[in-house]
Amino acid sequence: MTRMTGGGALVEMLRRHGVETIFALPGVQNDALFVAFYDAGEALRVIHTRHEQGAAYMAYGYARSSGKVGAYAVVPGPGLLNTTAALATAYATNAPVLCISGQIPCDLIGRGFGLLHEIPDQLGILRTLTKWAARISHPTQAGQLVNEAFRQLVAGDVAVSIDAGLRAAEKLQALTDARAGEADVATLRAQMGRVIEFVREFVPREQWPALQARLRGEEVERRKSAPVESVRVVEITDSDDDEGNW
Repeated sequence: MTRMTGGGALVEMLRRHGVETIFALPGVQNDALFVAFYDAGEALRVIHTRHEQGAAYMAYGYARSSGKVGAYAVVPGPGLLNTTAALATAYATNAPVLCISGQIPCDLIGRGFGLLHEIPDQLGILRTLTKWAARISHPTQAGQLVNEAFRQLVAGDVAVSIDAGLRAAEKLQALTDARAGEADVATLRAQMGRVIEFVREFVPREQWPALQARLRGEEVERRKSAPVESVRVVEITDSDDDEGNW
């Protein structure tokens, strides 16, 4: 068991999934995440892009040119909205882009207090722009949701996002190896390879757009519902957790 913050758990899972570079801008809702970036040292290269749009497009360019997952992290609200053009482009071109957005305190979401960087239904916005989106509302969810995000990236290679409402409080956590789901990932890649080979050999080129649209919809939805062994974070509760304070 290791004591770490929610930001630390998220960064550790990114590293276990092979992320070596992330494009990011700091902000108050991302403080715990940037502390974890600093603690990761040279294992994770953080590139400050000066503007959120630059962070997202650099992640997109990184993904397209390297074939690896392009990851970026920004503050919620207006910071996230500045990245939506790049997210939409990544979705349209099947680029593996991972968006990590900060969030206001989870117990204040949807209450309309007008907190800094607050916008209505940020998670709903992300779900309309990307293939898959989820919110990490507690450090113990980081392992499971990051693992699922990377599974979604493999099964179709389109943009996904994590709406991270992380705090700095440390909890005792156990992170299992990200390789727990590798067999499922390998199966998905093999299936996609066979589909591509079949299309190239037997389907007329003019029918490719319609087939691609179907694969994005029906086939990807089927894979999303397929069982997969998730990487999970197990929390040993502290005395103050009964009220949800973490």
